[in-house]
Amino acid sequence: MKLKLPPAFVARIAPAVLRVLGATWRFDATLPAGADDVLERRRAVVIVLWHEELLPILWHHRGLGISAVVSIARDGQYLADAAGRLGYDLIRGSSRRGATQALLGALRALEERRSVAFTPDGPIGPRRVAKAGAAAAAQRAGVPMVPIRAVISRA
Repeated sequence: MKLKLPPAFVARIAPAVLRVLGATWRFDATLPAGADDVLERRRAVVIVLWHEELLPILWHHRGLGISAVVSIARDGQYLADAAGRLGYDLIRGSSRRGATQALLGALRALEERRSVAFTPDGPIGPRRVAKAGAAAAAQRAGVPMVPIRAVISRA
């Protein structure tokens, strides 16, 4: 998605738009087998989610001290501004630009016992085809990967 809006404008309105949208969403969380162990230990994990499901997940997990890997590109700046205002720590970089700095930032956060969220398919895609960054971070840090989905349905 190529937006041609000034980043400062988007930074001001995005949290309000998310708040309005978020107020209309109802969440029903279903945890897979073994997820309770990860949650009860309060240990850091690598969270992976598809790019297309980002907004509801971003809203639902706000304020939990999660670090998010966000692209350095201009569109990534829009997301970074909104996510930062929702309480996410930001790690900038992507598979195309800043991959090393993103991986190092993710490893630092995991060492500090903060979970890190990745969209392994990224905004460019291909859709639902994961790149290696999230798996590399989880493997190097010795932490589990936890996939999260947001399945949207009309109510």
